[in-house]
Parts: sequence; structure tokens; C-alpha cells
Amino acid sequence: MIREELRPLAVPIASLSPYPRNPRNGDIEAIRESLRKHGQFKPVLVQAGTNYIIAGNHTYMAMLEENETMIAALPLHIDDEQAARINVVDNRTAQLGGMDDGALLALLEDIGLEGTGYSEADLQKL
Repeated sequence: MIREELRPLAVPIASLSPYPRNPRNGDIEAIRESLRKHGQFKPVLVQAGTNYIIAGNHTYMAMLEENETMIAALPLHIDDEQAARINVVDNRTAQLGGMDDGALLALLEDIGLEGTGYSEADLQKL
């Protein structure tokens, strides 16, 4: 499930833990669909020393549900405060972004919905 390009970063999934203070609630099922279609295409970010996932917690959870034993992870040598700040900013900057609905609609019409996290109902709303 890990893309070939990321295999050098593979670690046992059991060696990592979700960040205990992560405030984000992710859509695990949408991530699982993406993983099945595309594989893991970006590493989770891990605080070296604690092995807490500071970015990519829901990818980790989705891969667990897919019964994966390995996950691509990039260790960061950061202290607890930096880990907390990176976790918060990673979640927040994702929220702050927006979509150009016209460009999104055109793109989805070109590529289809499979593995995108969008449904037919979403397409109709656009």
C-alpha cells in the first residue's frame, strides 16, 4: 500500500502512536478509499523520540483498518512544543484553504470520482 517512492521511509506501523492531543476528526473511510486507489503517497510526520504522529494521524488509522503492517514515516527531531505547534498548524492551514468550485468541477468531470473523496451528491452540489 506504500507507494514505491516512499518505501525507504517504511517503519512498522505498530512502532508509532497517534498524537494524543490531536484535535482533528478525520474521515477515515475517505482516506481508506484513497489508500486503496493510490497507496500511501505522503509520509506521516513523527516526533522522533516519542514516535507520536504529529501529522497524518488519520492516514495511520486508515492504514490500521486496512491491516497494513508498515507505514511511511518521516521523523522530525523536535521538542514537545514544536510537535504541538506543527500538529495545530497542519490542521489549521488545511481548514483555511478553499476551493475554486468551477475548477474542481471541471477536474472531477475529467478524472471521475473514484479515489477522490467526492461523491455523486458532492458533484451535483458543485
